[in-house]
Amino acid sequence: MSSRQRIGCGVVGISVLIALTVLAGGRSRKLPEDCTPVLLIQTSSDPTANYWWLSESVVLLCRYGSSSASNSPVLTGSFSLYSRVTHAETPLPELTAALRKDRVQGYEVDVSADKRWVLRNKQKWPLPQIVDVETSPRRYDILTVPYKRGAEGGASFDTKIVIKARSFANRQAPVQTFQIDLPDPCGIEDTVVSRSGDKIAWLMGKKPPFPEIFSFLRADASVRVWVSDIDGSHMRELGYVRCSADNFDKYGNVFDGVSLSDLQWLPDGKHLSAVLANTLYMIPVE
Repeated sequence: MSSRQRIGCGVVGISVLIALTVLAGGRSRKLPEDCTPVLLIQTSSDPTANYWWLSESVVLLCRYGSSSASNSPVLTGSFSLYSRVTHAETPLPELTAALRKDRVQGYEVDVSADKRWVLRNKQKWPLPQIVDVETSPRRYDILTVPYKRGAEGGASFDTKIVIKARSFANRQAPVQTFQIDLPDPCGIEDTVVSRSGDKIAWLMGKKPPFPEIFSFLRADASVRVWVSDIDGSHMRELGYVRCSADNFDKYGNVFDGVSLSDLQWLPDGKHLSAVLANTLYMIPVE
């Protein structure tokens, strides 16, 4: 084979690879396409925020501002409720006062599983009762959930994940083990189990095989949202956010430059939510 023929074969091979890459990426949408914006959750005065769905329509917000008087960001924290129905945000002064009295630094705030308590530093602060609090019937208790599986000495990207679960209705039933094949070698950023315990949402980082060649294509490095059943079946991609291949460490984890975070399930199990570019969005699953 002459040098010209070898060059020609190389060009054809690259063209085919590009075409396959574009076709593969064409089935997914670039977030936030087809997503519903809920509210601007972070501002310049409140650069950090947490949120929790108390019902299909009510979101609990905890925002933190900066304080020049102290290094502790909790001093300017505040709680509020946001309604998707009325688009109104209602301050919660009692919770805000409790938060500001707590002098422990950091953003470690959570909400109990029954959505009745705010949890912080072994303290419990009561939440106002929401009339339309909804809970889905649980099918599984998840005993092990993967998160950031990449570890020193291991593979750069994961291909298989093991999840252990037990029937919620029959606590005496044996533990079930599911070995899940991931769609592509990727770094797992987060996994979120639905309230019913039968579905998992995945936030995964993916690098293109040759970023210096494909940086101008949709196959560029990205963080992708997938969803599957608890056993890994019906795995499908919901959307992606592009980022730079330089944002991945050697274990496949994204460490900087990506503004997709705080992936959560809504109580209906038909939507996910995430913060993208300081805005809370709802992502349709079905």
